[in-house]
Amino acid sequence: MTPILEVKELTKIFHVSANPFLPFATKPIPAVNHVSFSVMKGDTLGIVGETGCGKSTLGRLIVKLYPSTSGDIILDGIPITRLSESEFRPMRKKIQMIFQDPYLSLDPRMTAGEIIGESYKIHNMAGQTKELCTLEAEMMQLVGLSSEQLNRYPHEFSGGQRQRIGLARALAVGAEIIICDEPVSALDVSIQAQIINLFTDIQDRLTLTYLFISHDLSMVKYISTYVAVMYLGRFVEMASRDELFAHPIHPYTQMLLQAVPEPDPVKERAKKHVIWTELAESQPSPCSFFPRCKRADQSCHQGLPRLMDVGSGHQVACWKS
Repeated sequence: MTPILEVKELTKIFHVSANPFLPFATKPIPAVNHVSFSVMKGDTLGIVGETGCGKSTLGRLIVKLYPSTSGDIILDGIPITRLSESEFRPMRKKIQMIFQDPYLSLDPRMTAGEIIGESYKIHNMAGQTKELCTLEAEMMQLVGLSSEQLNRYPHEFSGGQRQRIGLARALAVGAEIIICDEPVSALDVSIQAQIINLFTDIQDRLTLTYLFISHDLSMVKYISTYVAVMYLGRFVEMASRDELFAHPIHPYTQMLLQAVPEPDPVKERAKKHVIWTELAESQPSPCSFFPRCKRADQSCHQGLPRLMDVGSGHQVACWKS
């Protein structure tokens, strides 16, 4: 069975100023560094990691909001990395993105109906105004909103409702893959569960494929089929959801899971807490996690660890695994 999305050795290097007085003196910063994975139709790949590890950059690279430095992206069997904007535009309908802030991602000067209808107009998917209004109303109802709210502006909606509009905009063009960039992190906890349940309901109904980017491990555990752990631009561990949460192998994954608070205060007090060391500027080993790893030794200097299968489809990038 062919994956609906394949990413091969994808890399993005930003060049930032090394000296404010010498703007032309730049140093390369690899935000995404040789990342490879594949996703089957109808699955959800959860991508977790601390802030700044490159999760959002990876999502933007896949939808071609950022040009990649190297690597390949294969969408439904078609390589899209080197396609021009005009060549890629017909394929944009297949892959869409939902952003973290549900207010900043919506144009405040446009009504909900205009925001959703813009997708139909750009891709010439609706003819007469009456047909367009019908399609907009159907999308609003699909995401749990009323068609009577089509003429409201974004500031008249709550955060959860705005995120529903963002989802409706993505679904309007018939998207098959949706990149969810921390879609509930800006919402109240009481609303987060509603939005996640909406995502799963629509996924089951339309057989959607999600890339769910988040730093909330409990949210990722609930919605994901597979989970990838990202650290400083690289995937350090990948496995099915149940396998990864039951048997974390990479020391970074173990530290992330140990940092999740227990609901039971007795268990929380009894838990052994991990003290995180600061990220060192200089890295004395090819392994990027070496400066913070408690298990590191001389064997970690043998080269850059790549993802290796340790059984049951569980992949780990660690010399000590």
